[in-house]
Amino acid sequence: MESLHFFELHLIKILQQIRTPVLDEIFKFINLFDTGYFIFFLIPIVWMKNWKWGVRLLYILFLNFYFNAFFKTIFHQPRPYDLDPSVEVVFVKGFGLPSGAAQSAMLYLGLLVIYWKNKKWAWILGLNILFWMSLSRVYLGVHFFSDLLGGYVVGSLLLVVFYYLFPTMEKYLKTAKNYQILLLSFAFSSVMLLTLYTSIVKAISIASLSVTIGLILSKKFKAFLLPPSTFLEEFLRTTFVWFGIGGIALLFAFRFEKMHGYSSFFAMVLLGIWLSFFASFFWKKSFGKLKTFKH
Repeated sequence: MESLHFFELHLIKILQQIRTPVLDEIFKFINLFDTGYFIFFLIPIVWMKNWKWGVRLLYILFLNFYFNAFFKTIFHQPRPYDLDPSVEVVFVKGFGLPSGAAQSAMLYLGLLVIYWKNKKWAWILGLNILFWMSLSRVYLGVHFFSDLLGGYVVGSLLLVVFYYLFPTMEKYLKTAKNYQILLLSFAFSSVMLLTLYTSIVKAISIASLSVTIGLILSKKFKAFLLPPSTFLEEFLRTTFVWFGIGGIALLFAFRFEKMHGYSSFFAMVLLGIWLSFFASFFWKKSFGKLKTFKH
């Protein structure tokens, strides 16, 4: 593996010959799409348009983050700048294989194609996401090409889970009692924590439980929203959720990558329940009564 890495380092150095300050900033910006903060930005967009797809997306991303952290720990592979500091453009904690960005990009490609039912433009957008996110990881010196390949494999396996296993789970959850759903969510979180006790896994576990509680409350109080009737309503709904997320994050000085202490715990709980219950509930009770947003 070491000889392969040194060959890949040579390829990274060839690619980095095109480096300029402007390109550095562009690829650093693309790097943001591989963070938990992007998820807080993305999920409300989907959730406020179609809450069922919002739930699906959130849980497949929980699995995505978990399995990436799990396999990184198993393979224990270095990043390019661990072997040659000269290729470092940005620093990222943790091991290299598989690439989280490549894994997520493969997942986004598949989800776009599934959601938009194989539309040509969904393929074009998804492939562009896959290409640019992958290229950014090599350009920034944080991943080898083999890390990208590993990410593609794991991302593809998660798409299989999403496409074949999720519908079966949804059928069960439609008829399950609330306590059964809570127990299932608790088991899901417990398995993740028992197998890998890290900040990211703690965040996922707490979020999973709080979102489950929020969904149960939404069902009880009939807080689920119908799809927006106009783009304006969709935009305002999403903005409303973003403001709530920002307010909670500021109140608790929350940072996704540092889940330490009671403050982070309560912030994660509130973020999960805000997204899955409070945002929809308050919107429906207030703005939903306006004639503009009535269906």
